[in-house]
Amino acid sequence: MEITEKDGKDRKSFVSQTYFNLIYYSELYSSNYEDRIEIYNKLLSENSDLTPKEKESCQDRASRNTEREKELYKRGKSMECSYCNLTRYSTRYCENCIIRYLKSFFGTWTSGCDIIDRFICECQSSSGLPLHIMEWISFDQFKDIKPFAKGGFATIYTATWKRGSILDFNESEQKFVYQGPQKVVLKSLNNSTEPTEEFFEEANRFIQIRS
Repeated sequence: MEITEKDGKDRKSFVSQTYFNLIYYSELYSSNYEDRIEIYNKLLSENSDLTPKEKESCQDRASRNTEREKELYKRGKSMECSYCNLTRYSTRYCENCIIRYLKSFFGTWTSGCDIIDRFICECQSSSGLPLHIMEWISFDQFKDIKPFAKGGFATIYTATWKRGSILDFNESEQKFVYQGPQKVVLKSLNNSTEPTEEFFEEANRFIQIRS
């Protein structure tokens, strides 16, 4: 049987939905963080709808989320980072090391607007966890850009981000792991050459939601 591109997308969506369902069920069973992890692992191992490879993908996804939350909420046992000698909570990576890595690139990129550059640098100096990192992405990183909707203040586009968002941090190699091509939504502010107060309010709301 030939598997079409649509079948592949549908299967990917199914696996993703199954992952979220298992997370949801594990949270219903217990409010204890460690118990939820154990329950999730049990539910995943007993699931008969996923292939071994899909289960492995879900397990890795759950592990990334668990380690991110440990570092974000300072949860679990603290330890000394062997790279920077500061306190960390995740066995996967150290937020202090990631922030140091981000700072090493300050001055090597620019949005063309000093105000935006300073805002991004401030964000990166305070939060260095994957999924929480504010970045400047150059326009050539997007393809298949298509108009989607237009309002009084902005035009919305759909596009494909070629590199994709930051998925993880490879500690041994001290570099980011990226998601790869992903569908995104872009907003172009009409008749605007300088960022407005509303722009920064929306950016801050985005950061709070991701946190």
